[in-house]
Amino acid sequence: MTAPLLHSVRSTKHFEAMVDFLVHIHLFYAEMWQELKEHLTCLNSHSSEIWITVPNGSMIQESHILQDFPEAHILHVDNRGYDIAPFVEVLKHVDLSQFRFCIKLHTKRDMPTPAHVGWVDVSGSKWRHLLLSFLKKDNLALTLQAFDHNEKLGMVGHHALICSKEPEDYRAWAQSRQWIQMHSPSPAPHTPNFIAGSMFICRAPLMAKYRDILADTEFEVPSREHPSTISHAAERLLGHIITAAGYTIRDAYTPTSAKLFFRLKTAIRYPLYLLLRFCYQKKRTRKGYTIIKICKIPVYRSR
Repeated sequence: MTAPLLHSVRSTKHFEAMVDFLVHIHLFYAEMWQELKEHLTCLNSHSSEIWITVPNGSMIQESHILQDFPEAHILHVDNRGYDIAPFVEVLKHVDLSQFRFCIKLHTKRDMPTPAHVGWVDVSGSKWRHLLLSFLKKDNLALTLQAFDHNEKLGMVGHHALICSKEPEDYRAWAQSRQWIQMHSPSPAPHTPNFIAGSMFICRAPLMAKYRDILADTEFEVPSREHPSTISHAAERLLGHIITAAGYTIRDAYTPTSAKLFFRLKTAIRYPLYLLLRFCYQKKRTRKGYTIIKICKIPVYRSR
């Protein structure tokens, strides 16, 4: 069944009484609080309810958070499921029908160089900046206009991170589609999308099905040894649940010309990167060895 349209199920009076934004921030890296806090200034002219999850045992000072947002809800959670399990926990504490939109954020760390999502270079802070781009004041205004003009728009994020096919983790993709098939009378969409990095704005009521599917899930402790996890499947489900309900995911704020230029630049840079990586590669292993390869042939190794 397709989720009901927001405007069609509420009286004007009820709609006006709703809170504009449910904002969830998973604060794992305390040093990134300042950056995220500055991005939230674009919400000053809107009503919002802020929920901040903090891992148990963290040294993060609640007083610093409350100094900036005195009415924020702070929830201590187990360090499980990366930023996904805390988001599900917040969804259990709120009535999603009382919010127009949901904003999900977390402290995305800098990535090593090189790092790619598909063909897109996300090295260093690039991934985080792309994810947070919808929170620039002008971008948010364009996004809200797009939601008002298109009732089938369900989620918004940067176009470079909207994946319509699985770039690397096929197990997670398959698990997400299985969840959809188990909990939806409609078949899973042929081209489901998700936003790689799981920061976005979406219509809040659409997250009710997501909460229901994952409410009793036992999430894993974060580990770099296991790249395909329940959390990665649940990240894909964030987008798949939108498309399965008949809504779309798109970038509502980047001009078409800028999108085309970005894709052209990526299409040129990525093959060059692959060629250079084939010709010369230097990396440091987890055991502390430095290895240099020429045409994929190891020519140097030291510790």
